[in-house]
Amino acid sequence: MKLLERIKAKTPKKNKLGVKVSTILGAVSLAVAESGIVDNRPVIKIALQVLSLKLGAVAVYNAQKVEENVND
Repeated sequence: MKLLERIKAKTPKKNKLGVKVSTILGAVSLAVAESGIVDNRPVIKIALQVLSLKLGAVAVYNAQKVEENVND
């Protein structure tokens, strides 16, 4: 299966929760980094951007998990 097909396929419940949590946390960290609140602290801004990237990768990893009985 290609990546987009795996993401569109049925995902196990425990992985759905991981996708939702990591997506929300990643979006919040990126929003804080880009909002201008931490512009005077570049290290914190870079850390929030890196955290957002990592959480996005976790979301994609969990989203591509497929339930076993779907492939039958």
